[in-house]
Amino acid sequence: MDENDRAELERIKIALKKIKNQAKTEKNENLKTAYAAVLKTHDAIADFRSKLLALLPFATGAGIFFLIKSLPPTVTIHLIAIGLSGMIVTIGLFFYELKNIQKCRTLIETGMLLEKKLLGKDFQLGAFHGGRIADWSWYKGIKDEFSPKK
Repeated sequence: MDENDRAELERIKIALKKIKNQAKTEKNENLKTAYAAVLKTHDAIADFRSKLLALLPFATGAGIFFLIKSLPPTVTIHLIAIGLSGMIVTIGLFFYELKNIQKCRTLIETGMLLEKKLLGKDFQLGAFHGGRIADWSWYKGIKDEFSPKK
C-alpha cells in the first residue's frame, strides 16, 4: 500500500466517522422530538382532567341548590329526568377516565423508554420516573376504603 492509498483510506475512515456521528445526532434529535410529543400529550390529558374535576363541585352545588328549594310535585318528574341524565353523564365520565388511564399508562411507559435512551444512567431524573402508574386497582382501592367494615 503506497502513501496515496493510506491517505485515501484515512479520508474514508474520517468520512465514515462523520456519517456515524451525524446519524447518532439525528437519532437523538428524533428521540427528543418523540419525547417532547409524549410529554405534551400526557400534560394535555392531565390538564383536561383537572379542568373537568374543577367543574364537578359547581355541578354538584347546582344540583343541591335545585333539590333544597321547595318545589311543587310536578317538578319532581323533571328532577328524576335530570338525575338520570346526570347519572348517565357520570357513568360516561367514569369510562372516559378509564380510557384516559390506559392512554396515560402507555404514554408514561413510552416516556420511560425514551428517557432511558436519552438520559442513559441518569434516566431516573426524567419526568416519567419515580411515580406510580395509575390503573384499575386505584378504583378498587377506593371502593375497599369506603366499603362498610365488617
